[in-house]
Formats: sequence, structure tokens, C-alpha cells
Amino acid sequence: MSKWILFLILAFAGLVFAQDASILWEDNFDDDEEFPLTDVGWWFYCDGTIPGNEVKQVDGQMYIKSGNFENRAAVGLVQTNGVSFIELPACEKPTAESIEDILLDDYSSPNLELTFQVKLKTMTSSLFIVAVRAVLDPSQLSADPQKTPAYVILSNPLENKIGIARFDEAGAAFDPTSWSYFAPLKDFTFEIDVYYSYKLYLNGGDMRLKVWQGDLAAEPEAWDLVGVDPAPRVEGNSTLFAILGVVPGDEVYVDNVTLRDAEKISLVQEKSTLTPAAFTLYPNHPNPFNAGTDISYDLRTGGDVRLAIYDQSGRLVRQLVAEEQKAGRHRVAWDGANSAGLTQPSGIYCARLSCKDETQTIKMTLLK
Repeated sequence: MSKWILFLILAFAGLVFAQDASILWEDNFDDDEEFPLTDVGWWFYCDGTIPGNEVKQVDGQMYIKSGNFENRAAVGLVQTNGVSFIELPACEKPTAESIEDILLDDYSSPNLELTFQVKLKTMTSSLFIVAVRAVLDPSQLSADPQKTPAYVILSNPLENKIGIARFDEAGAAFDPTSWSYFAPLKDFTFEIDVYYSYKLYLNGGDMRLKVWQGDLAAEPEAWDLVGVDPAPRVEGNSTLFAILGVVPGDEVYVDNVTLRDAEKISLVQEKSTLTPAAFTLYPNHPNPFNAGTDISYDLRTGGDVRLAIYDQSGRLVRQLVAEEQKAGRHRVAWDGANSAGLTQPSGIYCARLSCKDETQTIKMTLLK
């Protein structure tokens, strides 16, 4: 009996270790420092570059206030590439050792899962933006928001919308209308002084977002937004949190930021999944759907897998999977577009899964 207990303890410890191995960096802002420079080193403009912009730790949270950026916009900005510490004497140039650490730039991954919480304190004219895959400019010791390309989460509390997008051109960060969106903007009602939890998944060109009110532990099952970048840019290790508006003085609090390696998350999930007992194509979720839907299926044995979408007339709309896959559970996102990237009209569509001599079909309702 004691051997079995020891085995279970070791197995549990191994599972915990595997889960923790996916974490690249995290910050809960609960140290005693005034500025967020320890646990994770955050880079911000405390030298007057953006007059009125404030970034500091308050009551175990990171506080951001927007200032006047060159009379062009009201901006509050803080960023990190995951470096564990920045020594910044008198809010001037970092020490030589910190500069060397920042330039190493190997603390994050462009394939990532980012979770965090945000509380809007004052929002009179601003959007709240989170940018990932931003590219470090060695001359700036940071990702220059006027030059870097990025993938972004848009939170618009003025119009109660959320979105996922990408921009590449210099200066595009200040013009959300120029961004390339991977799904239609979704209605989401924001309130002041309430914490919202976010989960962003970005792996290759697969980009997904969940936003919900309350704790991170209350995560819903469904993704709010699902999109695919057909030509993804998979580089850049910096993450930016920003307020972008017209009138300076808007404020947000950020807390419990964790960045994980998306590829290691997939490995942990694969290793912890038992071989399914049967070949199964599950109902898509959500259904009906608008921006996108997830299709999950179990393979009892590995083999050549085909997953395709057909319209009601039996016409092939899109081939989602055509490759060898291992036994286990798999998940694929469909954004409601055909193989040419054209959004399909509302209607009933079928997803057909086949592997070896087994085939299953489900019906899905697309509403536009």
C-alpha cells in the first residue's frame, strides 16, 4: 500500500511540474517596490517622454494613467519582454547589467497564452489595448510603439466592444481602424471599478480570446473570439499594456499577469490525455455561431485524417484538416470562411470527419 501512495505522490508532483513548466513569466505586483521592476521588469516612460503618464504598483496591482503624447494622443503605456528584473536608478538609464539582460530577449515566446485581469478606473475617451509579439528595438531597450508590428486585443469600453487584430505599419498602433481584424468585433459590456479576466491564445496564426467578469478561476468554456491569420508573423517577445485616447487622465489597474508557452501547453495536454475509447466527432461549440466555432474530435487510433466543411447542397466549402494525426483528442477552429477566405452566408453547414474506415458528421448553424 505504501508503494502505491508513493507512486501517486510522485505522479501528482510530476503533473504539477509539467503544468508549471509552461509558465514563462508571471507578475502579481505584490512586492513592496513602488515601481513594477521586480519579479518581472516592466519598461515605462518615467522620464517625461509622455507627460502625465504614470505607472506604479498600488495595493498589489499595477496602476496605469494616460498622459499627453506629443499632442497627438493620450497614452498610458507599460511593457515587458519577461526579463525578471530591471535596475533603473533615479528613473534614468538602466544599469549595464540590466541592459544586457533586456537585450538577451529570450524570456518569452511568440506562441503564447496570456492571462491577466484589468479594472477600468476612469475611462472618458480611451481604448484599452494589449499588444503581443511586439519586436524589441535594441536602441530603445523596448518595443517602440510607433514602429513595432503587433497582434492586439482591443477593449473599447466607450462602445462596449472587444476584438482581436494585427497591425504592421509604423504608427498603426494609434489607428485601430487600420488594423486587420481576424473576427468581427463582439459586443461586451464594461463597467467601471470591476475586474475583468482575459485569456489570449496565440499559436502560429490561431488567435482566440475570452473575456469575463470576475476571477481568473471562473473561466468560461467558450471562446468569445476565434480567428486565423493565414500568413502569421511568428516573432517578437514583448507584451504591451496601453491606454489610448484623446484626453489624458484615464486610469486602469492590471493584475495577475501570466504568460505561458503555447507549445508547452499543448505538450502537457497531450501527455495527460488518455487514448480515447472511440472515434468521436463532438458537437461544435458555440452552436449557433457567428465569429467562429471550435470542432473537437477523438481519434481511437492514428491515421490519415480528413475534416471538411460542406454546405447544404454538398459543396465543399473548406478543408480544415488533411494530414496524419496521432490518437487522442484534437480541436480545430473554423472562422466561417471558405478556402479563399470569404465569409460564408448564414445557413446550415456540415462538418465531416473521416479516418481510415470511420466517418462522422455534425450539423452547424452559422448566423451572420
